[in-house]
Amino acid sequence: MDITHRVFSTLCATAAIFTSSGEVRADLNAWTIRTVEWLVDSSDTIAIYTTTDDEIALSQVVRVLKGDAGGIELPLKESPSTSGQLWQPRSGGPARLVYVRGKSELLQEVRLARPRWGPDAVRLDYAVYGVSEFGELYLTEERLLAAISDRVAKSQARPADFRETRPKVPVDLSGMSSFSHLSDFPLESTQDTYQLVVPLNAERREHYIALLTDGDAAARCMAIQELYRIHDDVSIAAIREALDCKEAAPAFSPGRWPNHGLHLLTDKDVREAARRMLNRIDEKVGDGYPSSDPLPLSP
Repeated sequence: MDITHRVFSTLCATAAIFTSSGEVRADLNAWTIRTVEWLVDSSDTIAIYTTTDDEIALSQVVRVLKGDAGGIELPLKESPSTSGQLWQPRSGGPARLVYVRGKSELLQEVRLARPRWGPDAVRLDYAVYGVSEFGELYLTEERLLAAISDRVAKSQARPADFRETRPKVPVDLSGMSSFSHLSDFPLESTQDTYQLVVPLNAERREHYIALLTDGDAAARCMAIQELYRIHDDVSIAAIREALDCKEAAPAFSPGRWPNHGLHLLTDKDVREAARRMLNRIDEKVGDGYPSSDPLPLSP
């Protein structure tokens, strides 16, 4: 059983426990989202095209954001997910953006130029064009294209020896990121929970190390969780430093269920989160890699 299936099993078990508390609740739907950063890094070609049917005509490509659209071989074959139910932005329509790996593997298709009218137009999930690795929703076509262009530029500027860490399980992702609190992701509810497919690299590590230094108590607790997943020597050292946290601003953390109330997290909770994760590292249990054999990140 791979890491993703273990996470989903844990979510289902947690839902069962909550349901037994006396309040009837629907089963959790565990969704996986491929983030824009992962999609850009994993794609060989990213292009925008227009169509009057369900097939791409290479003559209808109107913009190429990465790679060479001339190398695409039709028909495109949708990439299956090995990490559970896949949630994706709206697809189809006359104008589409495609992320293609290799010559014909379709990682994701996104509908562009969406109508601004009709009952679906006011729904948040309809408005989403993509999701960042840190949970930001891109709600306009312009914001999505800017994020893609920025990621492509950063990828081109990386040194030749830049590489990601990879999990030791045969799944179609670099790493998984889970939201620990209901307020962390706008699409989450008491019926749906989401995990993100993210690039597990030094850029991500440095983001959470900075958050662990400057964030409020809730943000620091989340940073500890994410650094635990990266699980290299630098990340573990940053978690150890959090044992001395004394100046984190208090922050509220709502429970997932109505009867769980509202929790106020303080620097004490940050220290406890760090202690708990370090214990898991020492015991070599949980979602992280064994501490005796960490997967290195590039500088």
